Amino acid sequence: MSFVAFPKLPEKIPVHFNFSGKPDSWKEKSVFSFFLLPIIQTIFITGFFLLAYFSHSVNFPKKESLSTLSPEKREIIYSLIKEFVFLVMIFFNLLFIHLQRSVILTAHQITRGIDKSYFYSIIGIIFMLIFLYFLRIKVKIKELLIS
Repeated sequence: MSFVAFPKLPEKIPVHFNFSGKPDSWKEKSVFSFFLLPIIQTIFITGFFLLAYFSHSVNFPKKESLSTLSPEKREIIYSLIKEFVFLVMIFFNLLFIHLQRSVILTAHQITRGIDKSYFYSIIGIIFMLIFLYFLRIKVKIKELLIS
């Protein structure tokens, strides 16, 4: 999307939006100013993949209780952690796609900024996932310790 949109952008593009979703900073179109969001998105994706790959190293509450579990049961917990990381990664990607789309549409004056309801809904979903998966992992550890 970004590679197709870049040549068609006007000379000034929004580079920052305030909390109400309106652009509050504009810059001359440049490769750096426009592709900064996709670069940050790529860094996040890489971090999420590394986090999923090294899920055995993730620090979380009650991690010390995993040492009492058999390797098979520990793997159940690590697969839950990987599932959580990939789900959060999906929603982070949706967030970055929305931000880049908003930059493009606002630069062309098609919209007036970020769709706040979509943006804050994604943020809310990410926080809900964090809460639910920490709860789910905690319950699963207790369950596995009993069995």
